[in-house]
Amino acid sequence: MITKNRFTKNEKLWRIMFAIGAPLCVLNGAIYFYFRGSRLKCIVYDKLHIYCCGCGATRALEDLMRFRILEALDHNVFFVIALPFVCYYFFKEYVRIVTGKDIIPFVKIKLNTSIIILVIILLFGIVRNIPFYPFTILAPWAIVEYNIF
Repeated sequence: MITKNRFTKNEKLWRIMFAIGAPLCVLNGAIYFYFRGSRLKCIVYDKLHIYCCGCGATRALEDLMRFRILEALDHNVFFVIALPFVCYYFFKEYVRIVTGKDIIPFVKIKLNTSIIILVIILLFGIVRNIPFYPFTILAPWAIVEYNIF
């Protein structure tokens, strides 16, 4: 009985290169970001002077890399809450690409759930720009400014 290889030679090579290259790129980016920081500016805040949904995410990631959880929550609480789910999804896709099998479970998200998540993201972007006390906590630097922790 002749067994057939599941992958072609080129596909195996590509999967091996991806299995090694993707983590190296992430590690390289993390090391660079840890030591150099980010030079990115938020275009929305720079031009319109409002906080978008992602404002503070870069600073929050930098704080998370240095294990400063409260400061990360201060910069962008939504990003800090969503990051584990996004990392899990990327890891799941990485394993699927490398092995060719979908072995890590993932919850299927229906269209209605996607719409609700999108509305929550948009509401977060709107609410964090309301200039009154309970809402200003969501703006970057609020924890330090109001000393609530």
